[in-house]
Amino acid sequence: MPAAHAPVLSTLAVLITAILAASPSHAAEADADPAATAATANVAASTLDAVVVTGSRTSTRTVKNSSTPIDVISAEDLAATGQDRREVLEALGVLAVEGLVTKGDAEAWVLQESGLLAVADLLPKAPPPAPRVFFGMTADEGEVLARYTSGNRLTEIPSKRSHRLVVLERLALEFDPGTRYEERQVNGILSLWHPDYAALRRALVDEGFMDRGGGEYWRAGGRVTELG
Repeated sequence: MPAAHAPVLSTLAVLITAILAASPSHAAEADADPAATAATANVAASTLDAVVVTGSRTSTRTVKNSSTPIDVISAEDLAATGQDRREVLEALGVLAVEGLVTKGDAEAWVLQESGLLAVADLLPKAPPPAPRVFFGMTADEGEVLARYTSGNRLTEIPSKRSHRLVVLERLALEFDPGTRYEERQVNGILSLWHPDYAALRRALVDEGFMDRGGGEYWRAGGRVTELG
């Protein structure tokens, strides 16, 4: 299948796999819910020649509102996964009960993006960056920092150098110019931002924000602004 379709196919595959992995618990829920049991049974009783994911990627249209296939999972594709066809049908039945897929024409199953978005809205969300994260930074730098921070911590160390430099510029402000720090002190300060403090420490030195010698570290570059 074309590489551009991989995200949609992966989403459907993950959903089916998750249902299959949790099949005992879902079976118990179905026993307590006659409607769910009937829907799953109707799905399992059918045959499956293909799972067709259709739709437009525009924000105003769901996949159900388009007749253009953007992904097709054939019977051969399903067989290659090693999953039993009946189990896949039962998994689709559970997803249908939850409104995540619908039955289309023939044996086509349509992935409901609107249903996925509704589920996503119910998931816990990471807190936004704390105001302190943006201290001493420009508006443009703040936009970069917002992509990699939650609360007072980094969610990841940017792999893109230009973004990483923005993060290091902010981290350098945690250290006072003219003050020498032992390595354990540097580690302690950086660990408040990210568990891989060693990588941050090395990056600060490599990019010229800090220097080291005799077991000590000190500011060697970056802007100077006093933290409040």
